[in-house]
Amino acid sequence: MSWWSRRGRSTSARVEPATPEPVEGPGGSRATTAGNISGIASTGDHATNTQHVTVVSAEALVAPEAVPAPAGLVNLPARLRHFVGRADALDWLEGAAEDPAAVVVQAVHGPAGVGKSALVVRWAADRREDHRPVWWITADSPAALDAGLAALAVALQAGLGAVLPSRALREWAVRWLACHDGWLLILDDVTDPGHLTDLLARLPRGRIVLTSRHATGWPDVVTALRLDVLEPRQAVELLIGIVTRGGGVVDPADAAEICAELGCLPSAVAKAGAHLARSGVPVGDYRRLLAQDAVLTRRDGGESAAPVVPATSPSSPADRLPEALRRGLTRRNAIIGAGALGAGALTWRLAGAPRLGGRPERPIPKRRWKVSLGLEQFVTLFVRDGLAYVTGASKVSDVLSSAAIAALDPATGAQRWTFPTGDTADSVIVEGGAVYAKVDDGTTTYVHALDAASGQRRWSYQVAADTVDLVGVSDGTFRLVVGGEDQRLLSLDAKGKPTRTAQLPPGQNVDFLSHGVLYSSSFGDEDDDVPPSAVATDVTTGRQRWRIEGAGKFIGALRSDGDVTFGYSAVESRHTTLLAWDASTGRQRWSLPLLVDVDPLHLGGGLLYLFTADGRGPAGYLYVVDVAAGTVKWRARAGRAELFSALSVVFADQTVFFAGDAVYAFDVATGARRWRTESLDIRYVSTLLLDSGKLFVTVAPNAKGQPTKLYALDAATGEVVWEHPITAEYRAPNPAVAGPLVLVPNEDGIWAFEA
Repeated sequence: MSWWSRRGRSTSARVEPATPEPVEGPGGSRATTAGNISGIASTGDHATNTQHVTVVSAEALVAPEAVPAPAGLVNLPARLRHFVGRADALDWLEGAAEDPAAVVVQAVHGPAGVGKSALVVRWAADRREDHRPVWWITADSPAALDAGLAALAVALQAGLGAVLPSRALREWAVRWLACHDGWLLILDDVTDPGHLTDLLARLPRGRIVLTSRHATGWPDVVTALRLDVLEPRQAVELLIGIVTRGGGVVDPADAAEICAELGCLPSAVAKAGAHLARSGVPVGDYRRLLAQDAVLTRRDGGESAAPVVPATSPSSPADRLPEALRRGLTRRNAIIGAGALGAGALTWRLAGAPRLGGRPERPIPKRRWKVSLGLEQFVTLFVRDGLAYVTGASKVSDVLSSAAIAALDPATGAQRWTFPTGDTADSVIVEGGAVYAKVDDGTTTYVHALDAASGQRRWSYQVAADTVDLVGVSDGTFRLVVGGEDQRLLSLDAKGKPTRTAQLPPGQNVDFLSHGVLYSSSFGDEDDDVPPSAVATDVTTGRQRWRIEGAGKFIGALRSDGDVTFGYSAVESRHTTLLAWDASTGRQRWSLPLLVDVDPLHLGGGLLYLFTADGRGPAGYLYVVDVAAGTVKWRARAGRAELFSALSVVFADQTVFFAGDAVYAFDVATGARRWRTESLDIRYVSTLLLDSGKLFVTVAPNAKGQPTKLYALDAATGEVVWEHPITAEYRAPNPAVAGPLVLVPNEDGIWAFEA
């Protein structure tokens, strides 16, 4: 019988016979006890017996094996407001392969104050949907570790807390972990590797991340990473961010001096930033106080004496701080501080660190021209066939606006022609010497065909319908989908006359046009027993090539190379499958469960590139699928799940570049990351452009009061070659490359810089 099922029962214990011994009662009388005693023994003239019975609910006595992992059981500390860098460490944590046949244990170690706990909090918060449960334990002593495990038992099965002692609760939690997988256990501030020996030996599977100041002595199952102080530029970024958030102002050069004085230790930098923001003390005065305090802490008051370091412990960045800053450097400071700890990179060392004078100024590109065009809001900018095309609008009054399409000489900015459209053109296609633009005024949709060289109107066509989608042009025929109750595919000839109309299934959403086939899709309706469907329509004949019905919520197409069409089905929110169909027949070639929602990015070179943006599962990844085999070639962490990004990829020299919460470069063959930008604070990001060894991208930052900037990055290293601020609030407009120039919309027009 298991120990948890006999709780509360009385059991007989064998007691060896003993010599009878008189026992004096309350009134001086004697009672004698001897031999085996079972049950209750009473002595004395007026003894009263009280027997307590504990009633245990059946729920509380469920075996650990029978208790499922509950959704949403997370007890992480609060996420940090300021967190910069640490990309390599986050990737190291992320890169550990989940192994259902073994426990995976990672240790982040380093001196006090470098942000070990903050790093793990940040990583685990992004992975909270991937594990059940995510449980944080302060493990600075065996008693604290046991208490954390006991608390886990109560969280998993609430009734246990009333009936089991702490030691039994701890045992119950260990048994639960041993017979389940998919969980994440975080052991913070482990002070002795030996404290974990028994626990690790009993866990055959699962995921453990621990933090410690110890670098050695871990069991073989543990892989370790050393965390160090910040890079100087990231320490400056951290300090400025904290001061700015608190309503203060600090010059970057002064911030660099303070960070250098503090050894770029995250906790000390955060504490300094919080003090500057809270007190309003001038930065110069604060620096002088630091210098004075450092002098006072030197032995014998000597300027050249070494900082006081305890003889029994190795020197750490915290030991080298002035005494006033060492005081109060606690575990709580290391986790929350000013809400900003743990930022930085891994390789910079305190020894020999240079004193800083602020971040070097980056080069500013030479502007070749700018043009206003009389427009206030620019929607489209692209270069095609030697001309730069621009669409935008201007507000005339509270109820009126004007809009236009303009063509510019990209070398000089000279305006070739302008065509007024009334309302903003939301779709523009340049093909075969013509510009096709779709304009919707709210009641009627107009399609204009313009001569690309002169801007003269060739023809216009208007449609009164709920929705009109401009699909594409091929062989001189223009095609659009007219929505509403009578949804149809409409073909117009070179003079704008309708030549063919093909009925489309009702309720279909237009996905894309590829190789003469229009792909559309629909959602299912469980109430009306209507399954979702994907439809392929030949745009030349207007005939339906194939129709596929799916199960669950949705089935639709993503991309097609003319031979194979790729789509996905969503049976439910946690079950998404990538599909491949024969483009001619619709016959399924393969299926690949991904368990996440995907955004298609690119199809080429036998590979399909996807970004997992939302949904249950490993979101925030760039997936690369081998289209012939139907297998994942590789995946790489490439940003947050919630991105305000254009989600674009470009290629060069067997490298794929991706813009997400940073700009990344991955090896196409292996998925190995070649570089990641560390210095760009990205909230919104434009599509990427690659030209002459440079990547051009526009970035709108998270930080308030900071401008949107156009960046040129070295494609080989990711380093910023030059940057230039532009006025584009809450957006990142797409740039365009024209020969030796890069063009970008600005609030007062289009600007052109030397690339």
